[in-house]
Amino acid sequence: MRTPSVSLRLLLMIVLALAFALVTMPLFKAALETALPGPVWLQHLLHYQPGQGGAPATYDLGRISRRYLLLVALAVFIGLRRWVPWGALLRRGFPPRLNRSRHLWFGIAAGVVLATIYGALLVATGNLGWARPGALALAGRSMEFALGAAFIGLLEESMFRGVYFRAMVRDWGVTWAVVGSGSVFAVLHCISGGLRVPIGWSPAIGLTLFKTYFTVLGSPLPDLRLMVGLFLLATLLALLYLRTGALWTPIGLHGGLVFGTKLLKKMFDRTADFPTWLLGDRTFIVSGIAVWGLMLIAILVVPRLAPRGPAARRRQRRCGVTQRADSTPATG
Repeated sequence: MRTPSVSLRLLLMIVLALAFALVTMPLFKAALETALPGPVWLQHLLHYQPGQGGAPATYDLGRISRRYLLLVALAVFIGLRRWVPWGALLRRGFPPRLNRSRHLWFGIAAGVVLATIYGALLVATGNLGWARPGALALAGRSMEFALGAAFIGLLEESMFRGVYFRAMVRDWGVTWAVVGSGSVFAVLHCISGGLRVPIGWSPAIGLTLFKTYFTVLGSPLPDLRLMVGLFLLATLLALLYLRTGALWTPIGLHGGLVFGTKLLKKMFDRTADFPTWLLGDRTFIVSGIAVWGLMLIAILVVPRLAPRGPAARRRQRRCGVTQRADSTPATG
């Protein structure tokens, strides 16, 4: 029997993690409720509301369930770690002979510029107004946002471009790798949404959560718009990796975009109910159709301006991926 490719193993691990988390969600919910109402920090984390007038107490299971999903995914990836040559894939994404700071800062600047253009668009159309944040508060939050953006950029780019994209390049070629890894990136980032539930046994809560993850107010259209925007962002990040032959520029752009978005929310308040289908929103800026145009322009322009790395000069050899290195069996 033919052994599944690394790409298929990675996809199977995602499906297993999601399925196991949703199947065991009733047990997780029941265990969680044994601690309620619990300490104040737990009530705040779950947005707990005590029951009134005979109605049961409620809390936001959707929010905490996503953290449970991450824990389950981590357990699955650790348990099946021998399926994937993690080290061989990631090492090629961080080549030693490279001007890391130049690539990183170019990515950060590009991400901040994209977020700034989006913010300027909202301000120019009268949809955002200056929130007048204090200088000390803004400086403190900026440091917090920068640390969070750095962590997100490093973690997600190492996984999605360093592992998923590179494995798919080897198995399926560059074009299908862009499509496949971008689709995975888009779908997983759409797992969102809150779900307020009453305390009590709910055997089908996993199915309810799955529907909540991928619909907004009962409609899948907002998430479909978000998936398109996320796919375009993933395409931009993949092209930057192909151009530079390293993960530093995608890490910088991803982190810069997260930082710029969070700072935008801190500095400005919404002054009008602008059409989110057209302009997106301050949380998921790529979900607006107008922002798709911005992303398409970025796809055409930003990779051409990015510094070219040594590995990128050999990207005709499948973006620097050598068959021998990546096909080495994992040893744990």
